[in-house]
Amino acid sequence: MKQCLDKRFEKLLHAYELGILSDEDRADFEIHQMECDYCFEQARQFKDPVYLIEHDPDVRASIKQMDEEKSSDAAGTRDAVPGTGRRRFPGRLTPLRAVFSVAAVLVILVLKPWNIEFKTDQEVVASDNRLAVMYLVDSTYEQEAEKLGNIVTNLLITDLSESRRVDVVSSQRLHDLLNLLDRERTETINLYVVQEVADKTRAKWMLTGSIYQTQSALVITTELVDVATRSTIATQRITGSASESVFTLVDRLSAKILNDLSLPDSAQLEIDGPVADITTHSLEAYRHYLEGVDNYYKLYWREAVQSFQSALQYDSTFAMAYYYLARIHDPEHIARAVQYSSKASQRQQYYIRSMQASVEGDVSKAVEELEQAVQDCPDEKDALQMLGLYMYTLQRYEEAIDYLTRVIEIDPLHKQAYNQLAYAYDQVGDLEKSIWAIGQYISIAPDEANPYDTRGEILANNGMIDQAIESYKKALEIKPDFQSSRMNLGLLCALNGDYVTAQSCFEELATVSDAGMRSTGRLYLAYIPLYRGQYEAALRILDEGIASDIEDPGNWATASKHGLRAVIYRERGDLLLALDELRKAADITRETWREYEFLARRLLVQILAELGDTDAAEQAAEELRRDLIEAEQNISAYWYAVGSIQFAAGNMAEAVISFEKALEESDRFPLPGYFMLGRAYLEADRLGEAVQQFERLHSEPADPRLYFGPSTVKSYYYLGLAYERSGWINDAIEQYERFVDIWKDADPVIEEMDDARARLAELKNRP
Repeated sequence: MKQCLDKRFEKLLHAYELGILSDEDRADFEIHQMECDYCFEQARQFKDPVYLIEHDPDVRASIKQMDEEKSSDAAGTRDAVPGTGRRRFPGRLTPLRAVFSVAAVLVILVLKPWNIEFKTDQEVVASDNRLAVMYLVDSTYEQEAEKLGNIVTNLLITDLSESRRVDVVSSQRLHDLLNLLDRERTETINLYVVQEVADKTRAKWMLTGSIYQTQSALVITTELVDVATRSTIATQRITGSASESVFTLVDRLSAKILNDLSLPDSAQLEIDGPVADITTHSLEAYRHYLEGVDNYYKLYWREAVQSFQSALQYDSTFAMAYYYLARIHDPEHIARAVQYSSKASQRQQYYIRSMQASVEGDVSKAVEELEQAVQDCPDEKDALQMLGLYMYTLQRYEEAIDYLTRVIEIDPLHKQAYNQLAYAYDQVGDLEKSIWAIGQYISIAPDEANPYDTRGEILANNGMIDQAIESYKKALEIKPDFQSSRMNLGLLCALNGDYVTAQSCFEELATVSDAGMRSTGRLYLAYIPLYRGQYEAALRILDEGIASDIEDPGNWATASKHGLRAVIYRERGDLLLALDELRKAADITRETWREYEFLARRLLVQILAELGDTDAAEQAAEELRRDLIEAEQNISAYWYAVGSIQFAAGNMAEAVISFEKALEESDRFPLPGYFMLGRAYLEADRLGEAVQQFERLHSEPADPRLYFGPSTVKSYYYLGLAYERSGWINDAIEQYERFVDIWKDADPVIEEMDDARARLAELKNRP
């Protein structure tokens, strides 16, 4: 190898490695290094000794001591560079400190018995063929930061992952690791961070490198390192022509890397196709796609959807962009993902087929595809995470926990696994582990909104409303347009009596960019007067909401508005109007939301029974049973309908049995069942069991408690009755007072209010 012809740069080599060059000299040297093989190789060989020097405690102590002694002299060199807002020489030695520090280093180098020999028996055992690709340092000075380096790194990971002989650490896991180590993708990563990443990923090899744009070409240089010995296996350098795309550069670089790895001979027989054929041929499409994936893992759905849609504007055949849109926006996109699935990697095709099966209702096939992905690659953590999600959806919570725990064992920084674990542990009643899981999520992603949103939901589910409210506020502090937190904050504030904050939250939801959320916001605005017993005001808001839904696309909450009108009309005694609204709700949801249709029909049976039309009620109940079985749904709604008929007829013993059966099988909206079973127990003078059901009602999430607001508020009145009959006077007074306080501004047609006030006065006046 020819020596460097420019002696100035040869002299700068060691100063560069010790970090004592000025910004200008360092930039010049890095540019030169891209073009000079000799200086590039010399810098590479000097890295390990420099790592020891930088991290040796004696060296660091000596530099610290002299830095303190010379701080007044050095202060002038640390002023901010005018007009930049940045410190001069960030993270590096100032020139004055460098003179003394280099002298100290030289003394220690002479006196200290160095043994630059690296052991092979590392504490962390590397996986057989695992490769971690560090983000390539982007020195192209693009106007938009974090672009080309990020693109090339992700393309390289995708291309290398196609080889079945090497296990490549995913870009998302690498991103999370750097976040944990408080490092940005765009900054130069030192050897200490590289070693930390290697230890945490259990990688056998590490690949580092950089990208630089010369006047005529794009240059990529990489270095392949054996983690156990920290020795360089090989270096790669790719120089592109003016007409060559980034995709073909990555193809050439991948081939060099695979050739330099110590892989079995059979690996050489693999056909390495162009990376563009399993991603996209459009650089702009890929740029937007990566933005979408980044937002997807943060659970920022709206931004993710926008990015994936932008990617498709540049490449309408981008399979994985359609896949993600199917997951978070519209399941119908999966058809296009399947159509172009040949343009996805082998691993990605498992996910596409699984999603296709899920959309078609074949959960077994969806699970099978993911299990096949895990069989082919046992560390395919995203497949394991999705299997955990399927088990959770199927209410097989222990199995969900098993899958998600496997994800954490593979990747202790997998955010979505911790997120789902928190919910799964909560479902099995293990609040301590649920809080632990969400704490882990927060420690990994403290600057993201979703972990605080999840924590809010877990706390709310366990009755810690004030703490939940604070957690939702924290999420919104981080991301003001995180609408899930705004929605839940509004719901909890409404239950807490903070109607001003709730009103503000729901008004904000009614104006957001997402049409479905706007429709939901219009529905929730009716919750506040409904919960306060102001039925006329709630009906006016619902009328306005339904009219707006007609003009505003994405009006999926319209059926819920008609159902809520039925709830109000029933409370007012306008049973025929309630029936009409329920039939509208059932018609709207018959083809799109069968679960809600069946819920509407069970209330329809109840109202028919309350009208005294037992024959029509029984016929409607039998039709409901038949349709539930045909739709392969549980028959909870049927048993609720039967219990309602028996309750209206005064047959409390039979009503109790039917409502109990309804709750045994119920998995959606059990609140009306708790309320009616509690009332049946109360009528049967089973007071303790009545109290238990009314209290269970208040453990339900905020949304159904507000949707069935009259039942929620009246439960305090019925709790008061149960406590009064049991002789627990103070408890009865407390429940009556709560009931009267919530409905103190209610419409004057609520009969229970007069009775509650009379009972309160009598109990308080007892001697």
